[in-house]
Amino acid sequence: GVDLVKTTVHILLPLSLVATWFTQRELLGVVDWRWPDFLHTLSALPLAAGLAGVVFLWRARPGQRWLWSRVEAAGRTALTNYIGQSFVIALLAEPWGFGLYGDLNGVAMTATAIVVYALLAETSYLWLRYFRLGPLEWLWRCGTYWQWLPNRRAAA
Repeated sequence: GVDLVKTTVHILLPLSLVATWFTQRELLGVVDWRWPDFLHTLSALPLAAGLAGVVFLWRARPGQRWLWSRVEAAGRTALTNYIGQSFVIALLAEPWGFGLYGDLNGVAMTATAIVVYALLAETSYLWLRYFRLGPLEWLWRCGTYWQWLPNRRAAA
C-alpha cells in the first residue's frame, strides 16, 4: 500500500501534471506537440489506482472519520450529487446563470469544484441522517418498482 502511494505521488502524479501543462500549452497555440495525449494515456489508469490507494489508506487513519463519513454520504447519493454538481457548475458558467465561463483560471475552477463537492458532500451527510436514500436515488428506486417506497428513517 505505501509503495503504491509513493509511486503515485513521486511518479504518476507529476507525469500527469506535466502532461496537463503540455496540453494546456498546445491548446494555447504556443507549441504543436502531439505526445501529451500519450503521457495522459500512459499515466491515467495507474494514477487512478494510486489515488484510490491513497483514499483507502487515508480512510484508515484515526481521527479522519468525520471527513470520511462525508465522502461515504456523497457516494451513497451519487446520482443526486452528479446532477447537483452539473446544475451548480452550469449555473456558474452559463449566460442564464452567472456567466462566468472563460473568466476563471485553472486554480479558481479547481477551488470552485472542491467547494461545490464539499458543500454537496455535507448536504448529503445531513440528508442521510433523516432519509435512507438521496432524493434522485429514491425517485429512481420508486420508478424501478413502480410504487412509492418509504424513504424517511424511523425516529430515534
